Amino acid sequence: MKGASPELSRLWGYLQVAAAAAIWGSVGVFVRYIDLLPPAIAFFRVGFAALVLGGYFLLTGRRELFRFGRNGPILLLMGIFLAMDWLLFFYAFRLTTIASAVLAAYTAPVFVAILAPFLIGERLEPSTPVALGLAFSGVALVALGDVTRGGTPNLIGVLCGLGTGLFYALRTVASKAIAGRLPVETVTFYNCLVAGVILSPALTQISGVPSLQVWALLFTLGAVHTALGIGLYYRGIGRVKAQSAAILTYVEPLVAVVLAALIFKEIPKWTTYLGGALIVAGGMVTVFGVAWVERLAWRLFGLSRH
Repeated sequence: MKGASPELSRLWGYLQVAAAAAIWGSVGVFVRYIDLLPPAIAFFRVGFAALVLGGYFLLTGRRELFRFGRNGPILLLMGIFLAMDWLLFFYAFRLTTIASAVLAAYTAPVFVAILAPFLIGERLEPSTPVALGLAFSGVALVALGDVTRGGTPNLIGVLCGLGTGLFYALRTVASKAIAGRLPVETVTFYNCLVAGVILSPALTQISGVPSLQVWALLFTLGAVHTALGIGLYYRGIGRVKAQSAAILTYVEPLVAVVLAALIFKEIPKWTTYLGGALIVAGGMVTVFGVAWVERLAWRLFGLSRH
């Protein structure tokens, strides 16, 4: 929005980040309606995303976005992380509730805080152990609730969600290592392209020709949930503070829980609500630190500190 006031630009940024998070919150619903195995769904998601982005580069005459210079090895690594991220995420949706899958995946910010000091030399924040304790206590509660609900498959589903958080964190740390070297569109295109190659053996698992509805759902996952969603998110965070963007991404689990309840009648147990709250609290502590969370808690309860 060229020429817009700073306030209007900031508002547009908030809307873009929130819209991206809301779009991602509906992924689980789409996956439930696609009658394919998780590896095949993951393949078509990254495949269609790469096609859409590559077509965008060509149609807009921005062929320079295909250039990646000497960043091939790290893009390859990020593509591997992306393939594992979405493969585990789609298995989580099949094995447990949508709410549990998404909440377990939201341990990613805590994993980033743990891994970054070892992998890219960032300082370990004093708040990280607190965030770790909160987040994994939350995951334990979510898993406990799922075991009493449906036994071992649900527990494995929560663990798949946790694995999603780990691989998303690895991809985030890797992206920090090449920040500023390449446009976001280029990184996303090659991440999806590499992930597509890795997941391509999943095509052998498909028997028969998918229906038009399945093709439409798969294309939407690639074009809307991936290409458009990532584009909205990165354009939005360019207009707002990173901390504000971090809060708005929690629209994703909120949308996921609401849609799962409305469409599939998946009403979370109290352990899921409490566990989810602890996971979100862990993410907040990671982003803002313990002192900020303490001040927020005091304000929420209408108290003042002396």
